[in-house]
Amino acid sequence: MLATNSRYFDNILSNTHNHYAFVGLCYRLTQPHI
Repeated sequence: MLATNSRYFDNILSNTHNHYAFVGLCYRLTQPHI
């Protein structure tokens, strides 16, 4: 049970990280470079 929960949270964390990495990439592409 505990192993399943930790794997579930690992998936959430990796998905969240991927989401923010994608948002950060889009933000950098849309902002003018200083």
